[in-house]
Amino acid sequence: MPRTRSPFFLADDKKGRRNLDGSGAYGVQKLVVRAIDNDGGVFEVMPVDGERLADIVTNFLADRRVTRLNIHLAADDSYAGRVVRHDNK
Repeated sequence: MPRTRSPFFLADDKKGRRNLDGSGAYGVQKLVVRAIDNDGGVFEVMPVDGERLADIVTNFLADRRVTRLNIHLAADDSYAGRVVRHDNK
């Protein structure tokens, strides 16, 4: 499996991990990132190319109101993963 420039990946049942950042064989995935606030409500929704995912995650987590990010594939809205803030107080 080739190395990825990003820690973000999408599990693929047949071929192992496929990278969302464009460095894998699948190319860039179109994603939808949903920022979830402290109360569990959707704070903001942003479509993004997979190659920009790390930047978007960093920007969202800079806002202390965001506790987690749900990431979905834009093509069919299927679940791709999540990012959770562990230091939220």
